Amino acid sequence: MAHPGRALALGFVALAVFVLVAVAVGRAPDMAAARQAPAVLRGLARLPSAARGPIAAALARDAPGSFLQRGELTASHGVSGEEFGESVAISGNTIVVGTPNYVDPATNVEQGAAYVFTKPASGWAHVTQTARLTAARGQSEELFGACVSISGDTIVVGAPFRAVGGHAGQGVAYVFVKRAAGWRSATPAAELTAARGATDQFFAESVAVSGATIVAGVPGGTVGGHALQGAADVFTRPASGWSGSLTERAVLRAADGLPGDALGDSVAISGATIVAGADRHAVAGAADAGAAYVFVEPARGWTSATQTAELTAPAGAAGDHLGEAVAVSGATVLAGAPGRAVGGNAAQGAVYVFARPASGWGGPLSEAAELTAADGAKDDALGRPLAISGDVVVAGSRFTEVANSIDQGAAYVFARPAAGWVSATQTAELTAADGATGDSLGRAVAVSGGTVVVAAPDHRVGRKLAQGAVYVFISTPI
Repeated sequence: MAHPGRALALGFVALAVFVLVAVAVGRAPDMAAARQAPAVLRGLARLPSAARGPIAAALARDAPGSFLQRGELTASHGVSGEEFGESVAISGNTIVVGTPNYVDPATNVEQGAAYVFTKPASGWAHVTQTARLTAARGQSEELFGACVSISGDTIVVGAPFRAVGGHAGQGVAYVFVKRAAGWRSATPAAELTAARGATDQFFAESVAVSGATIVAGVPGGTVGGHALQGAADVFTRPASGWSGSLTERAVLRAADGLPGDALGDSVAISGATIVAGADRHAVAGAADAGAAYVFVEPARGWTSATQTAELTAPAGAAGDHLGEAVAVSGATVLAGAPGRAVGGNAAQGAVYVFARPASGWGGPLSEAAELTAADGAKDDALGRPLAISGDVVVAGSRFTEVANSIDQGAAYVFARPAAGWVSATQTAELTAADGATGDSLGRAVAVSGGTVVVAAPDHRVGRKLAQGAVYVFISTPI
């Protein structure tokens, strides 16, 4: 990105300061200095892209807790329509990017891929692709890379449309394990499937891994004669390690599941806690209000069971789709409701925060807080996707309009206050320095510590339409 001259930069700094002062004066007294930083970031989004970098850096000193873009990742040999960034995950210094439209140049088959990037000593701004992961015997349009997850040295990649044993759309999850020499382009160490696989189960529509445990969503699964009720399958690493073909150790279901609920459309795991979303579940007669189910591992290990707790919004409405995305970290569970109406804006979207009670997860529970975008608008669909790391929450909003650029997209960061989660708007709003109309920034997000990863799979790279890009943002020191 070319940097402007000193005079131009100073001029825009003055303009940004004017925007900050104007916003501060125009706010009600309770919208105090703590919320001025997000206003500055939104103001920066409306400046020429060449000026944003130096201005943001200058303002960061006075806007503690904000985020700056430090890297832009792309595929080494990306092509138009590949949509690099359909899914993303991060663990420490390793980022994984799912690209289900990847076409293998050797076979010309659109089989999908996952790219691995490892942070160099010089930082994310200088990162290059470390490895490309693919399925052995890739199938056309199996959507390998539709979802990805990483925990330490283990990467899991879902291929929900892969045919298995003649069952179209049964789905497979692939496990890759880091080698002693580091991540290298490779085929999987293990292949996970459902023991009772069937056509259009869409096993691995969502995947998550934590330590030695993997969970895969099966939203098309039939349960007790209920078509598309859905489930979540749990796998545990064998003593010999991830290897060969494996089937699940346990199947997790909803006690009040109904046909069409699609439990497992989203899954998340943190230690002994698994969360699965059923965004089409009807609540108190409200169709598609949605629910999220919490499962806690018993002392004897994972076994097939129904939920420990069921999470819903007390004011949930038809079409909220709560649970379309879920996330968990320690004692905190998130459930996105991208169809939620906020302040009269239909489908603006919201994120619900649930805190584990002192007695533990159990029974029906309602949210501790509702997180929304201060500048949200109709059809923004905030809350799909979601990510959490400790006290930091990131929510994507791929349809957000930025500086009159329709569907450019954004990601919103929410930081937990010292006293605990309360209903609030964002701490920071992230947009891409080179963002453009239709980028869909925020279609996938991930966070690890102070590093936030946001994907824009429809971003144009050079002359390649919808090749896709992934942006890395780093929090500034407080």
